Amino acid sequence: MRSCYDEGKRTAETLTMDYHRGANLEVRIARIFNTYGPRMCIDDGRVVSNFVAQALRKEPLTVYGDGKQTRSFQYVSDLVEGLMSLMEG
Repeated sequence: MRSCYDEGKRTAETLTMDYHRGANLEVRIARIFNTYGPRMCIDDGRVVSNFVAQALRKEPLTVYGDGKQTRSFQYVSDLVEGLMSLMEG
């Protein structure tokens, strides 16, 4: 079962593409994921901030599951560059 958050994003993308097809409207869709960088909140509950907080406290890093899962991460300035490029077409 997909979460409401995931389904909300998927629905928004579907509606965006419907507007594109129905009104010949130029659209752009960006899928932002696991962004990290300066000024991120140390207690926001995301994996990078959790790892940083644990490392600063000299605690072992918490890895959920069997440890074989993978994730993609994106530095905030790379995200901004990508969004600018996307919007410029």
